[in-house]
Amino acid sequence: MFSKTHPVKFVLTIFVGAILSVGMPWVGQDACAEGPQVSFDVPPVVACHDVSTEEFVIDNPSERLVEARLRVSAMLVRGSERDLTELAYRFESRLRAERIEDFYPKTAMASQYASGIGVEKRRETAKTFGLNVTGKVGSVQVGPISGGTNWSNKDHSNIKYELVPPMETITSSGTVSRGYGAYFKHRPNRQGTFEGDREFTLVLRVPRDWRGGLMYTACAAIGKRRSVVGVLDEQAVSGPQRFLIALHFAGDEDAKRTAIKFSRSEVQLRELVVQSAKKIERHKYPSFAHRIGAAFDVVDSKIPNGWLDGVLLGLPAETAGSFQSHLPADVRQATESYLLAKRDLAALSGL
Repeated sequence: MFSKTHPVKFVLTIFVGAILSVGMPWVGQDACAEGPQVSFDVPPVVACHDVSTEEFVIDNPSERLVEARLRVSAMLVRGSERDLTELAYRFESRLRAERIEDFYPKTAMASQYASGIGVEKRRETAKTFGLNVTGKVGSVQVGPISGGTNWSNKDHSNIKYELVPPMETITSSGTVSRGYGAYFKHRPNRQGTFEGDREFTLVLRVPRDWRGGLMYTACAAIGKRRSVVGVLDEQAVSGPQRFLIALHFAGDEDAKRTAIKFSRSEVQLRELVVQSAKKIERHKYPSFAHRIGAAFDVVDSKIPNGWLDGVLLGLPAETAGSFQSHLPADVRQATESYLLAKRDLAALSGL
């Protein structure tokens, strides 16, 4: 059954497991430490500016180009930055009203070397010739006579040249979802840091009468979950954290107010759900019989797990579902207000 397991890794796993089970004093809680944890944040509302060129307007009279500059902050809240290997960002049009025309930053490569790598090769070739002579004159031995002639030749060569320094990808980017989204990945390099604020620019192709929309955003950090033995290190993912960013056309005050109203309704719903956690839990199983049935796994919850994500990230046309009637009254009202604000924002998309 272990035929596909790397033998060294398997043995080390058993060894480390045995040590941890015995509880050796030199093995602390960090023996199988969690990977680095990163917290992300995005602005709730972003204004988009018209960047249509004259040529684009002539060729596409029913569309225009708007630019959205999206800032994302990343903060390391636990672990070490040296264990981070990648930060990943994904932006996607929630209403399919905004199509990616262009994006920045583009895929970029860099080197840890400041300049080319110099190479110098030296070669020396030496040749030597020697002659020894012993002889007779008639019947008389002369000598022995010894003589020698030496000749040498040395050849020197010196070659110098530069190699292009090795390059590594520090930023990669492209489109997803048939052009309705874009992704960006950042990897470690000596010139930058993982933490801090980054700006991503999306040039969006939208209907001519577009006034606002929704941009789905997902952010994740990928790192190493270190173990006692390096070969047992595993990949760890922090996130993804998901957000909705309300977009509005710059200068359109009515659209701006609609975007702000949507953002506020989202914050109010999230906060109320946290404050009402115990009350919501009681509403999941409203009677004693429900609670008994849940203990034996024969009764379904009146309010499903993950309902909040479904409400927040669902399409504007979607309703909360039949469970909405089982929510506490104040939470149900906040949910309805949020869904209404989302539909109002979606109405600005021009679709």
